[in-house]
Amino acid sequence: MSRTEAREIAFCLLFERSYNIQTPPEKYKDLFEDVELTEKDIEYINEVLKAYDANHEQIDEAISSNSRNWRLSRIPRADLSILRLAICEMMYLSDVPVKAAINEAINLSKLYCEEGGPSFINGVLDGCMKSI
Repeated sequence: MSRTEAREIAFCLLFERSYNIQTPPEKYKDLFEDVELTEKDIEYINEVLKAYDANHEQIDEAISSNSRNWRLSRIPRADLSILRLAICEMMYLSDVPVKAAINEAINLSKLYCEEGGPSFINGVLDGCMKSI
């Protein structure tokens, strides 16, 4: 599996958490049985989720301070989950270049967000990049 595919699974799990549901790591293979998860993929996914769990207040503050006139509660859950994933990568995963995290977030938003989502996500992440 590629990092892009593992990133998409991490996004799905962060989206799931926006509904206060948390799938334990041992269930990932059941949840995504049609995908070949390697140990490296599971390690990356766990790193993202641990970074989010440990730093969700700072991550949400970064989103809030860079999304002018948008409260977190007004941001669609898919957009918010993609932003959280990208900011986790940008701030807490040293093996992901910042620009790669932004590019991958925009690509995910083209798949999962409504019209205008990619532009919104790009703008928020650009602001976050400047403050990192």
